[in-house]
Order: sequence, then C-alpha cells, then structure tokens
Amino acid sequence: MRSLSQVLEFQGTNRTRLAKHVAEREKKAVKFANLAREEIKKRIEMENKAVEEHTRLKHELDMERFRCRALEAKLAENEKQLEEMQKNINVVAPIIRV
Repeated sequence: MRSLSQVLEFQGTNRTRLAKHVAEREKKAVKFANLAREEIKKRIEMENKAVEEHTRLKHELDMERFRCRALEAKLAENEKQLEEMQKNINVVAPIIRV
C-alpha cells in the first residue's frame, strides 16, 4: 500500500512539474510572439515612413527639375533679348559715330 501511495505521489509531483514546465514554455512562446509582432509593426512603420519620404523627395526633385527648366528657358530668352539689343546697338552705334 505504501509503495502504491508513493508511486501515486511521485506521478502527481511529476504531472505538476510537467504542467508548470508546459505553462512556462507557453508563456515564453506568447512573450516571443508579442515581441516579434511589435518588431514587425515597427519595421512596417519604418518602411511606410521611408516610402513617404521617398515620395516626398521624388516630388521635390520633380519640382526642382521643373524650376530648373523654367530658369533655363528664362535664361535663353534673356540671352536672346541681349543679343537683339547688342545687334540694335551695333546698328545704331555707327550712325551715332558718323
């Protein structure tokens, strides 16, 4: 009888230890899953911010290109006007010198 009670007590103790061990593993797994979920969320946020920054910079670059083209066109127009003015001065200048 005594050995049967010892066996039952031993089995009960082992079941309790096993249950604690399983509970601890589950707790660690849940903790790891939560940490992984948070890390994924952070990385997604960082990626979204990077995409937004890329879009903003691309738009800014397009605007600068447009501005550069406009300034180049204005410069070409001013150079053309300057050439015309110089031609007019050369045409008028000989008349004034005579």
